[in-house]
Amino acid sequence: MNKEEYRNLFESEFLWINGFKRNVARYGRRMALPDPAKGKSWTYEELDADPNRFANSLKKDGFGKGRGLMYALGNGYEFCFSHVTAHKMRGISMPINYNWAAQEIAYAIDDSKPFVFVYDREIEGKILKALELAGHVPAVVLCTGEAFDDYVYTGSINYTCEEEGKIFYKYVYINTNGLSKRISNENIIKKLNFNYFFILKRKEKLKLKT
Repeated sequence: MNKEEYRNLFESEFLWINGFKRNVARYGRRMALPDPAKGKSWTYEELDADPNRFANSLKKDGFGKGRGLMYALGNGYEFCFSHVTAHKMRGISMPINYNWAAQEIAYAIDDSKPFVFVYDREIEGKILKALELAGHVPAVVLCTGEAFDDYVYTGSINYTCEEEGKIFYKYVYINTNGLSKRISNENIIKKLNFNYFFILKRKEKLKLKT
């Protein structure tokens, strides 16, 4: 395998979403996500299907490859849906700190310019202030609760993941001088683990051994 083949293999096969799809195929009916606070749970198959619906709804509104999905969420199913959906669509997953002040969130919005912004209803006042302060206006803004669920579940269950292009995270964090800073972390960096060898098709495994 030459350098170019090796690079193409990693950038097309060593993706987080491929690992997720492998788990769906292997553990489909096992529980993947409990949400005790809301009295809900999802199997791997269901956690694959609901982000498909979310992806189809977002696609209608223009979200797609290379666009950012930013979310300020607690540990709930909405966080998982946002993360999985961004990967399925080859978008950019942009989780930000739920506890930031409005000014910090506004800075992150202007810095990363997300196409979609999802936030938790518990911090709605702070988020609305941040959106007012920010110069950039996300095309789609969703609050958890009925509005989020209605948006997600109007989408079709069938969605084919985008196959071309590599995805990367864009993390935003507070550094020592108090100014938020974004870091791009390519998908491949998170996947250099022996377990992900099994994501590859057999013919690609053979290439790695040559």
